[in-house]
Amino acid sequence: MRELMMKGRFIFTTDQANQLAGQIEMPKGYAVGLLQYLARKGRVIRLRPGQYRLAVDEALNGPLDPRVLAMDLTPLGAVSHWSALHHHGLTEDEPDCVYILALQESHVPKTGTEDAPHAAVYHVAGFTYRFICVPRKRYFGVETVEVDRGRFEVTDRERTLVDGLMRPQHFGGMARVLAGFVAARDRRKLRIRRIAEYGEKMGDTVSRRLGWILRELGYSTRAVRRSRHPQAYPRLDKTRPPSGRHDREWRLDINCEPPWE
Repeated sequence: MRELMMKGRFIFTTDQANQLAGQIEMPKGYAVGLLQYLARKGRVIRLRPGQYRLAVDEALNGPLDPRVLAMDLTPLGAVSHWSALHHHGLTEDEPDCVYILALQESHVPKTGTEDAPHAAVYHVAGFTYRFICVPRKRYFGVETVEVDRGRFEVTDRERTLVDGLMRPQHFGGMARVLAGFVAARDRRKLRIRRIAEYGEKMGDTVSRRLGWILRELGYSTRAVRRSRHPQAYPRLDKTRPPSGRHDREWRLDINCEPPWE
């Protein structure tokens, strides 16, 4: 491990470990057994078959931030959904896993079977990750955050809230998403033009949900693009049955009670 850290190799493969073992005259084949032992002791983290990461940062002598570790699992990804909502201070509720927005082409690791066509769960180093895979055109609104033990990508405040209108199930429900909008308004940290642009990229139904919420919270909705000839009343909360209570301006079925009522 000391040799790996001296060479700056915090992520390495079994082949690289074997090569380094030969350079320091370690018996052939000993490195594989040593890695297995260190993984059991928690000194290294097995990211996926044949790939490991040192579990301790030499300079800081502390455990890894699970959000930083996520970037090792999928470089084409960002902390998102409920995890990002908590990161931005828009909810005090912590999720029981780390949500990651990932490109479909990034080949995310997974444990067992996928629980949805767009999601995969992976358990590693005592953490649980839930990857939400999207096409490249839906991968936007990401920023970099520096922390003591590295850096990670995270969806920005507006992208996080828009994701809640698209997939509230990855936030623990629409009630938490709507409460996040209220928190952003109360802190005056909602960039209307940006969130309107994001909503448009996610489609007409998401834009309509966004327009209704912004109106209810007292914002101007001029930046929100809406369909001129909508044919149906989609539900505000896609995870709940329709209520029959319709908003005619935004042509939505208001099937959940907002926190401001």
